[in-house]
Parts: sequence; structure tokens; C-alpha cells
Amino acid sequence: CPRLDHFGMSVSTEAEVDAMLARATAYRSRDDRVDIVEKKVDDYEVLAITSFYVRYLLPMMVEVQWWDFKGRDPSGD
Repeated sequence: CPRLDHFGMSVSTEAEVDAMLARATAYRSRDDRVDIVEKKVDDYEVLAITSFYVRYLLPMMVEVQWWDFKGRDPSGD
């Protein structure tokens, strides 16, 4: 697959994105087959998508993403 061919997974918080990126980065320090595209934010005014990509031994990357719906009440009301 081309490098950025991927499938995605969504997490509930930006902290989860950061924790998964930290784990992938730590593993990459022991195994150089881990390929990471660093965290970025795509801001679409009403929605911001924070994500990073990681690949290890698979032909496709995994995009880990958190969707921040701006203006939404965090309590869900």
C-alpha cells in the first residue's frame, strides 16, 4: 500500500490520542519498523479533528483520531 493508505479509529478524548501516540513513540524507540506521522489538527471551524497515523508490520496505517465538535455542551445536554 502507499504510505498514507489507512483505516481509522476514533477515541473519546484528546488525552487518549496523546496516550496512544506516546505508546507508539516509546515502542518505536525499540523497533524502527514503527512508522509514525506526527499529531496534527485539521480545523474546520465547527469541527476540529486531531489525529496521528501509525503503522507496524501491517500494509496499511492506522489513523487514531478525536473529533472535537466545537460549541457542543460537553455534558451532552
